[in-house]
Amino acid sequence: MSSRFVLAYSLNGKVYLKPRGGRVGVFAEGVAPAIAPSQERVAFLKQGDVFLYSQQLGGTKQLTNIRTSFMQQSFFPLSIAWHPDEEYLLFTRVEPYTYNEHTRRLIEYRGASPSKDVVGIMTVWTVHLSGQYQRTFGPLGDVVALYRSNQLEGASVYEPMFSPDGRWIWVLHEGNLYEAEFDRRTGAAGTPRFSMRLGTGFDLESPGASKAGHGALMLAWDSRSNRLVYWVGRFWGTGVYEYGYLSWQRGQLGKPHEWQPPFAKLLKQWRAENISGCVFDRRGNLWVRAVQGESNVRWIRTDGREALPVGASRPSF
Repeated sequence: MSSRFVLAYSLNGKVYLKPRGGRVGVFAEGVAPAIAPSQERVAFLKQGDVFLYSQQLGGTKQLTNIRTSFMQQSFFPLSIAWHPDEEYLLFTRVEPYTYNEHTRRLIEYRGASPSKDVVGIMTVWTVHLSGQYQRTFGPLGDVVALYRSNQLEGASVYEPMFSPDGRWIWVLHEGNLYEAEFDRRTGAAGTPRFSMRLGTGFDLESPGASKAGHGALMLAWDSRSNRLVYWVGRFWGTGVYEYGYLSWQRGQLGKPHEWQPPFAKLLKQWRAENISGCVFDRRGNLWVRAVQGESNVRWIRTDGREALPVGASRPSF
């Protein structure tokens, strides 16, 4: 059996893997699996910690051992991203915070039993394959205002990933793209700085989305076309309003361009209510998350030739 993996996804708290030339099978409990660029290793999250699997390891290795925080298996979009040289990974965790009315500040909660006033806010971490890890970004934006208005979905950090040259970390937050320099020698990241707005407008219908408006909610790297694709929609998955992309040339991202993917014409044939996400495989095929009723939400390759089981998470290739 090949030691390389061609597909990974999670379903009902279990990670599924497909080796080259083999069949898909369960191999561990966890979520958000990510296949390494070499396709020889797979990282995934379990209760907020990062685990690594490869045939060379002969099994699974736990890379981090962080204080367990709550809601790690919840609706928050947890993710892992590999550095191009495979020495580092980015991953997200949900950390508990509470608001102090006297000081008007958010405080990271350190208690053993979270109270009803404790909320989860996304954070971004890096880990070296040696096991050394550190929190890279805490809460971004005006999270105090969002906390007090009960719109914490807008306070989450989404889709952190490394640039193709490994020199930058991209973070999508409230429809804005932020960049932070990354030093691969030390594993340290600089302060995230605003790069550009992806998507415009305001969505007053979806709770928690009014802060972000119609801003981008997901990033996907298209290695065949050397571009960063994003989609614009609502937080509650009520459909994509706009697709766009940023070309990557000479170590820099270009300006946003609107994009109308060919699969849009096939939606009526699929009887899909909406599309709420996209990802590219290594052959350049586009996969989308199609909602075809409350009980039928699945990832489908846009040529219709392949699909994941109903309820499966965003795949990694």
